[in-house]
Amino acid sequence: MSVGLRVVLFLIGLGLATLIVAHVGPSVVLAQLVTAGWLMLPASIVWGIVYTFNAAASYTMLGLEPARPGFLRTWVITAASFGINYITPVAGLGGEGYRAFALVPWLGRQRAVGAVVQYRLLHSLAHMVFVLLALIPAAFMLPRTAPAIALLLLTALFGIGVGWFLVRRHHEGILEAGLDLLLLIPLIRRLGRRLEHKRPMLREMDDQITTLYHEHPGRFWRAFGLEFLSRCVMPFELVVLFWGLGLGIRIPEAFIAFALTTTVSNLLFFLPMELGAREGGLYLVFGLLGLGAEHGVFVAVVTRLRELVWGVMGLMMLWLHGDHVPRQEELEAGAQ
Repeated sequence: MSVGLRVVLFLIGLGLATLIVAHVGPSVVLAQLVTAGWLMLPASIVWGIVYTFNAAASYTMLGLEPARPGFLRTWVITAASFGINYITPVAGLGGEGYRAFALVPWLGRQRAVGAVVQYRLLHSLAHMVFVLLALIPAAFMLPRTAPAIALLLLTALFGIGVGWFLVRRHHEGILEAGLDLLLLIPLIRRLGRRLEHKRPMLREMDDQITTLYHEHPGRFWRAFGLEFLSRCVMPFELVVLFWGLGLGIRIPEAFIAFALTTTVSNLLFFLPMELGAREGGLYLVFGLLGLGAEHGVFVAVVTRLRELVWGVMGLMMLWLHGDHVPRQEELEAGAQ
């Protein structure tokens, strides 16, 4: 994506976010932040727990490798990569390059990249399953209005379509298929031809990705379960925010709001940093749930502040991690 297009999309998202805040009233949002801004602390703690489950899933998947980092270092790499994702406007994938780089000392370059792709596929699959399950209470709790029904149907179609694609990629691989797709698209076919000589390497990485699914189903489902648990913890950020806003403990509403809002954000993934998409999604979903659309804007502001906190922490962990080279005892412990 060119710099000019990124700037245009950023301005579109900024304009959408500004319109929503202006409609609610900047003074209302500011007053909510003054009275309930302290909620950012427990919200950040919730995500620390989320990263623990993410790290456990990654650590489980890496158990097939000859060597892997210890669990604590896996947690640092995981938390840092997600933190970097928050501050790099590249479809939420900026930290994946760091994750691969950090795993190179244990896995080597090629297998590190394959491990990152493998984890990302599982991470996304767990999210799609969570979203589809959240539609069950949503079907009973959302009003029977055209916007609500349309959002439910769109989420169901999106979740089923993407979920099916992700299952197939675990079954067949994704990298060589991606190269075949490049060769079919006229505008970028030339790029595919330049990568043709990499096909054997891509096939080998696909074998690495699919081995877990085909040959170690127990480990695959354990990792999937841990990732799914991380998704179940995420909505508790909204539970905390609901409570702080005086809306009570609303766990079902939190799960529904989280699932439907992330669908809106995923469909508008091309907007840098989800700017405008998240605010609009929360504004819409909170209104449908009868929680007050203005509260959705407040939640969007708090979640962005929480992301800023973890983004800074991610950069700090990246700096402290540095060019770490595992000691021999670490390699032996990982292999064992």
